[in-house]
Amino acid sequence: MLLERMHIQDRARFIPAGLFAHRWTLTYTAFSVVVLAYGVVTQLHPHRVWALWAVAGYAVAAVLAARRRLTAAAVSAVIGAVVAPGTALITTRTAQLEVSVVAESAASLIATGSPYVPGPSVLAEYNPYGPAMTLFGAPSQLLPENRIGDPRIWFALIFVMGVLLASKLVLARPLPRRSRTQLMVLIASPVVALPMVVGGVDLPVVGGALLGLAAATRGKVVTTAVSFAFACALKPLAVPVLVVALVLMCARYDRRTALRAGSACTALTFVFHIPVFADPAAFVRHTLLFPLGRTDVVTPAGESLVGGALTRLVPYGATLISAVLAVAVVCAAVVLVRNPPDTFVRAASFAAAGLTVLFLLAPTSRFGYFVYPLVLGGTAAVCALESTRRSVGTRALPGRMEVSR
Repeated sequence: MLLERMHIQDRARFIPAGLFAHRWTLTYTAFSVVVLAYGVVTQLHPHRVWALWAVAGYAVAAVLAARRRLTAAAVSAVIGAVVAPGTALITTRTAQLEVSVVAESAASLIATGSPYVPGPSVLAEYNPYGPAMTLFGAPSQLLPENRIGDPRIWFALIFVMGVLLASKLVLARPLPRRSRTQLMVLIASPVVALPMVVGGVDLPVVGGALLGLAAATRGKVVTTAVSFAFACALKPLAVPVLVVALVLMCARYDRRTALRAGSACTALTFVFHIPVFADPAAFVRHTLLFPLGRTDVVTPAGESLVGGALTRLVPYGATLISAVLAVAVVCAAVVLVRNPPDTFVRAASFAAAGLTVLFLLAPTSRFGYFVYPLVLGGTAAVCALESTRRSVGTRALPGRMEVSR
């Protein structure tokens, strides 16, 4: 009887592994098909270079996953979708406009004391990012002839460090191999890999916000404040995640802890914005008027899938979308107050869902913005799966000890 029970347990361990491998095979195959189609239709040269490498990496990963070599498959996907095209584009100095904008902001800071050009007249002179983004352009000014100064390298480094440290904080131990493999797949996914290779300004923002949310789960006030202050000084898109993190700290600890974290974050954000005082008018023109379309140069951001279409097609569409967004914000606030998240998984999932709604309904948006909900939701899923495996293994331990006797 005991031998039969052991046999059943062994079969139960192998069947999910097979299904798991086939699921990754389908995932990599889907990546290949989507990226191949995108590479055919896109008119952007850096994107085509990325698609060429990424399709090959995903195809090899699909074959390896079919043979249940999941770690090797993830490594292949990362090499094909991130490392190889990133090296090729950095070597040839080919990138989206955002990369040169960040590099020039550092040059402007050194020359004038402000990262914002006083009288921008062309698109390349506008810098819609927070003052902390200038830090990523500093290596390009210190090492102008060295490819290591490319801001994309530092975008990717901060992002990967944020994801790994956040996952380690949540799980409270070094990441097991299966979790590292899943995080590699997340990094190699097209929505993350494409901006990492061609631009990447949103990656350090979501990396900092993710680390801050994980630190809030553990009650680490200083880490929470520093991470969110840095992320918010890069882009204000980190602010909604900060609100969720403070609510989490209230629910998990107490209001005093949340207040300390919020106050410290506010003070540090002010410190990051000190360069703004060199030319406040330029800061407003670059970071507020330009994204709102109130300057002579039009922002390249396109219309969103839902909000932009309604604004263009429906009478009084702009007013309607504004009202819908206001209702969505009120509903989110009610949910946070009445049922506050008390775990990292719940908080990250709520933030991911809220940002998805925001990006769909906002009149203007970018496809790259969806890296925020993908990374937040994907990391939450990885941590949830690992926690579930750990709890199942803990419950199964007494039975295994009984069998061994």
